[in-house]
Amino acid sequence: MSNIEITFENPLFLLLLIPAFIIILFPFLMLPKNRRKSVKKIAPVVIHMVICLLLVFIFAGISFVENSDEQAVVLLVDLSSSTKNVRDQIVDRTNDLLTLIDKKVPVGIVAFSGECLYSLTFEESKRTFEPEFIKDNATNLEEALVYAESIAPKDKATRFIVLSDGKENEGNADAMAYYLSGQGIRIDAMYFDTTSISTPEVQITSISGINSSYLGDEIEYVVDVKSNVDTEITLNFFDTQGKGSSIITSVKKGSNLISVKVTPSESGIQTYCAKIETANDTRKENNTAYTCISVASAPKVLIVADETYRMIALKQLLSLSYEVETVSSFDAPDTISKMCKYDQIILSNARYYALPIGFDQLLDTYVSIYGRSLIAVGGDSTFMYGNMEGSTIEKMLPVDLALNESTDSKSVALMLVLDVSSSMKGDNITVAKQGAINCLDAMTDNDFVGVVSFSSDANVDSELLVANEDNKETLKRVISSLKLGSGTSYKNAFVLAKNELEKSNADVKHIMFLSDGQPTDGGYDEVVAEASEKGITVSTIGLGFSSTILEYLASLGKGRYYIASGADDLPEIMLSETEKAKVNSYIVGDFIPKISETGDVTEGVTSTLPMLKGYLGTTLKEKATAYILSEKDHPIYSSWEYGLGTVSCFTSDLMGVWSEEWFKSEIGMLLINRMVSTTIDRTPERSALNVTTTVNGSTVDITVNTYEKTLDSLFSAKVQFGESVKELELQQLYEGTYKGTFEIEGEGAYLLTLYQTNQRNTVIDEYYGAVGVSYSKEYDAFVTGGEVLLGKICAYGGGMVHDDVLSAAKVELPPIKILYDPVVPFAIICLVIFVTDIAIRKLKWSDVKKYFIKK
Repeated sequence: MSNIEITFENPLFLLLLIPAFIIILFPFLMLPKNRRKSVKKIAPVVIHMVICLLLVFIFAGISFVENSDEQAVVLLVDLSSSTKNVRDQIVDRTNDLLTLIDKKVPVGIVAFSGECLYSLTFEESKRTFEPEFIKDNATNLEEALVYAESIAPKDKATRFIVLSDGKENEGNADAMAYYLSGQGIRIDAMYFDTTSISTPEVQITSISGINSSYLGDEIEYVVDVKSNVDTEITLNFFDTQGKGSSIITSVKKGSNLISVKVTPSESGIQTYCAKIETANDTRKENNTAYTCISVASAPKVLIVADETYRMIALKQLLSLSYEVETVSSFDAPDTISKMCKYDQIILSNARYYALPIGFDQLLDTYVSIYGRSLIAVGGDSTFMYGNMEGSTIEKMLPVDLALNESTDSKSVALMLVLDVSSSMKGDNITVAKQGAINCLDAMTDNDFVGVVSFSSDANVDSELLVANEDNKETLKRVISSLKLGSGTSYKNAFVLAKNELEKSNADVKHIMFLSDGQPTDGGYDEVVAEASEKGITVSTIGLGFSSTILEYLASLGKGRYYIASGADDLPEIMLSETEKAKVNSYIVGDFIPKISETGDVTEGVTSTLPMLKGYLGTTLKEKATAYILSEKDHPIYSSWEYGLGTVSCFTSDLMGVWSEEWFKSEIGMLLINRMVSTTIDRTPERSALNVTTTVNGSTVDITVNTYEKTLDSLFSAKVQFGESVKELELQQLYEGTYKGTFEIEGEGAYLLTLYQTNQRNTVIDEYYGAVGVSYSKEYDAFVTGGEVLLGKICAYGGGMVHDDVLSAAKVELPPIKILYDPVVPFAIICLVIFVTDIAIRKLKWSDVKKYFIKK
């Protein structure tokens, strides 16, 4: 039964008919009565009123609603492998439903597992269900619901009845059920319990272990064997070459975790197969499982150094156990993908400004996010003397680069060497003078200060004076009265400053050199080197420009190099440098380091450590551990956890200069090797891509996450299974996340090669891995939760899980409203009538008659 109703979305628009009809009728009614009877006068009025009526109906949102109580039923019958033991019951209940459902109600049947089959159409008169062959290695209830919705009649109240054990292992049935509820489709179900296994059953549920390792490392896998009886099994665990072992053991009812240890004999992707044999078992499909591991030949170490030729001894030592590559600081990795090709980075005697821009932030990500390790090594031009203070690298280190020591008893002799060339005119000379005056305020009566100014020549404007209050005033007047000259020559300025400091008996002798331009002379480096040999340190400041010469001179003079990017920065830099000059972190002299903590690096070392000839003084951070100390209790080797990775610091060098005796001693070489080996993660990853694989019933999902969120990357994958090779493009889900899916061809190892490219098709990163595909979860005899899933989809679909066939068959659905939208036909009718109106008014009927008569 059905009836039709007319509804309007905007019924107030119908009021437009009143003025519209008045406008149409008014001219007609004004005609004399005898002229109103003409067909040519009446027809246009009628036509216009009909057009007006239809247009107003369209504007008012007219709809025809049919209230239909006709019903249809779709039975979704689960023929997957997990229902094998209850298959006869499912078939019987299906046929019972076909008998009990009203014969006037059309019924269709969708048989499903991992795919769907239309077993009974609505038009067939014979209502019987006979199972047909269907691939049964998966259960995809979502796809079955989608298929049923596609065949369901749209003009009838429809409900689905699902006959299943609810063990879905593909798809997302509850989400689809929620969607169908919005379409007015009711979902009922009948649950068939397959969790109670009456016959003996033993299966491998999972293999757990690491995904990557190094050649020669022993790997432990844990095989989860589940059983419903106490029995004895043989567990065979072997690789593709048949190498492995067999374990005969007893298993108890429930879950049994069995440990298996293997040592890969080859690098590359290795596949392991676990297989159980037992007399007490029903299903054989779930007795075999696979797992894969990526085996690297050796850890890959990158040494970054300003002078790579000084790394020969370290590289030779480490190359006995590692793949070692050496690059200059300028050529260090400048992207996270390049950095992640290495398992560890050793930053040896590197200057901050020699590294690529942003290197320290990438290094932070490399360690804290990707879990890799960093070893920072000292030398004559790094740490405090390589402008790392205040950088992200210092934040990562287990030590503060400043050496916190009392300076009250030390006297400092400071020579301020200031550029007064013509380029310093304006703000530059003003802030240079102010910065120099600020330096005076940081000095005490125990210190000495002198001033040298230079342009094309140099002058001693003030010899070294005790920094008491009276002399400070004198020095301030000297600094304030400096006059500009022309030209820029460094050498004589350094000579005069060095000569003044050589006369002093101060504990610390330091030159602070400021310039805003490159020199036009030469020989200044020789003067700085000579000063350094006599214990005079040199720090340099480039005002408004970056200078490799000034950076080199600071390194040569065992001091610090600064770039004052603007006038506002200079006074603070000069004041800070004055404070740092009082503490000499550059500590040279023979000493025997000592072990302070027993750890992975120092364990078992009881004899005297080899001599070191120098180190950079630092201060241990609160949460870090110092394993080796100097005779002054300064940290020599320290380490701490940083994010997911490890950062350690060796404050002497590994260039064989200060550490010469360590490369000659077995203990020294042992400690160096341990610094590397104990901080490298034993699960190597050679890509910045985070790749996860999810095995479904008949497909595998590949998901890639990138730390660098970019929209212009493209991802493709090559999947190899035996001789079969497939290629697929990954689709972007959202920023930084990509996904692709490939079909499973059988059990075993699927080799994956992923490529990240940019819009120019240049490869940015690559990933090599594998996924071991075991038996389909359809054959998991112990999986549970099917009843919960059926209850959830019935709740979403407004139905219920029925215990008996009669209650499932006799559900009556309320009538449904079928909406018909007449806008398109109304519009076509308006157009036809409009054309007819034109024809009536423009054509002469006599001409039309003559035309047809002639024809």
